[in-house]
Amino acid sequence: MADFLIVVITAYLSYRFKNFYRIFVQTIKNRAGRQIPWFEIQAHYTRLTKLVALVDDLISPLIFTVFLSHLLLNCKQIYDVIQKQRTAHLFQTTECVLIHSGDAITVFYLSFSLAVLLLRSLMVSLMTAHLHTISREPLNALHTVSSSAYNNDMQKFMDQVYNSKVCLTGLKFFYVTRGTVLSMISTILTYELVLLQIND
Repeated sequence: MADFLIVVITAYLSYRFKNFYRIFVQTIKNRAGRQIPWFEIQAHYTRLTKLVALVDDLISPLIFTVFLSHLLLNCKQIYDVIQKQRTAHLFQTTECVLIHSGDAITVFYLSFSLAVLLLRSLMVSLMTAHLHTISREPLNALHTVSSSAYNNDMQKFMDQVYNSKVCLTGLKFFYVTRGTVLSMISTILTYELVLLQIND
């Protein structure tokens, strides 16, 4: 339920930033050769960043709990799968197959639940990290603006987009960005490799 709530909230915030980007690009195209209202554009972007900060204050404990539980559950599930695979030995004789078939079913169940858990963790992480990515998209459009439209207001807006950390956090301990997602994946993989070396 918490995963679903985070995904829905992030999808809404991402939609707001996509809508802003669409309006921003349209304004640049329509105002070609004329004065672009940088102050209004910056004010709109500032309202969106404040909305993200407000939402983050409300749900950052939930994000921290969900990400921590995903990390621990994934590591625990990987450990269980490796341990069960070591103990599940199917022999050729019928009696042994019947005796150890419970282990094979357990390994299959653990592997399947691990795959579901990893997919769920990946979905929540990528959706949440996408908010940070989409909040920086105006930088791409700013590079297409003609030099005649360049002024101090445009520079202020560019600096704001570049320097703003528009993303959700886990109690301000970490920012949910693509880098965070890669760090989580590398932590899980490192844990798995260490387990495999210990078991060997």
